[in-house]
Amino acid sequence: MMNVIDRISDLSMLWKQASTVFPYFDRRDLDWDETYREFLPRVIAAEEEREFHLLLAEFMNRLGDGHTDYLFPKQLIEENGFLPFALKFIDDRYYLQAIEKSGEEHLLAEVLSINGTNFRDLLAEAFRYIYHVGNYAYPNKLNQILPFLLNKTDNEMITDRGIYRFDLAETKPELVKCGELKASKAYEDMTEGRLDIRLYEGGILYARMDDCLYSGAADEIAEVLKRISGLKGVILDLRENIGGMTMFGAKVAELFISGIFHVCKKRTRLVRGIDVAVASQFGWNSKERTEKDTGYFDEYLNDFGGPDHRCSTECPCVILTSRNTISAAEDVVAIFLSSDHRATRIGTPTHGSTGTPMLLSLSCGGGARVCSVGYQLMDGTEFIGVGIVPDILMENRIEDVRAGRDRVLETAIGYLLAEGKALC
Repeated sequence: MMNVIDRISDLSMLWKQASTVFPYFDRRDLDWDETYREFLPRVIAAEEEREFHLLLAEFMNRLGDGHTDYLFPKQLIEENGFLPFALKFIDDRYYLQAIEKSGEEHLLAEVLSINGTNFRDLLAEAFRYIYHVGNYAYPNKLNQILPFLLNKTDNEMITDRGIYRFDLAETKPELVKCGELKASKAYEDMTEGRLDIRLYEGGILYARMDDCLYSGAADEIAEVLKRISGLKGVILDLRENIGGMTMFGAKVAELFISGIFHVCKKRTRLVRGIDVAVASQFGWNSKERTEKDTGYFDEYLNDFGGPDHRCSTECPCVILTSRNTISAAEDVVAIFLSSDHRATRIGTPTHGSTGTPMLLSLSCGGGARVCSVGYQLMDGTEFIGVGIVPDILMENRIEDVRAGRDRVLETAIGYLLAEGKALC
């Protein structure tokens, strides 16, 4: 176990760096200094390594931001063990979308309880440590925190198909996964590189982007656009996009949007020592007066495209979104929304978390991310902690998933075919 001085030092580092760069204190009902004072004696009194790390996770989670969190040491994660299943969030419930072979009969079953605790109550405990929107948490984060709350062996899960007993795995196990969903429409496979690109009957181009980490995404889609005549519409599927670099997503947007366009209104903390000193003297150490008088935020926009830029196609577009549309992927959605609603959005709200995180390393072996940029949509709408709401709200139900049917994609194809606009 770390000594008390090191534990205090790591907690203080998290408090200090968040105090310096976190952009949402004016939008949170939170006294960060008081939160530090609350956690300090708890950190000092922690008797086990595991308890200490969970306290740091809970501390950072008080900031309520998906790009601000505690990163557990790799060794601790491995010591805890790994779930022999993976979860999928559908219609405000959790189902088993992957599972070890011995429990295959529970694939796509609803999780009702674990070790006698109603699963919603177990979620409430998990949400002390990880960011969530309603009952949704990003699957990777939820799958990582649950082993902290379970037994190493002899766990008992109740699903709507009966009892599933399991131990935590020592290494990440190979899991049996549910099949990929398909739309009941014929298509030609246009894939030539990394992206899944299809041309559905009727002239609907589909491109699936599962991240914004690939610099060649725009080039792949552009090459396909050049080869197609009589295009009726385009679908960009961002439902499982984990984010990455906004500029790579913006390059894709340039294929469909002319001129200059923006992502969001952004702001970052801007405090100069001399301003703080003067304001504190005039404000008699009033925190509110100090923040008011010191140019607390620097607001700015990012430009993409250009004055003479012309898009590759003006065909109608649809963007598919889900709660797993995260970070830079939400930036892409925001681009189309702020550009005269260039695309119709179909699906569920996005994750509600984007921003550039500061990365920290701690003496305990763990680390942290602290969001440094605040976001709003161009019209001032708040979406952090909420998500960007689609124009057409729908999701694949569990019945669709069990049948392997992508009803959301089918709806998007039907929507574009019914637009009745002239062919591009």
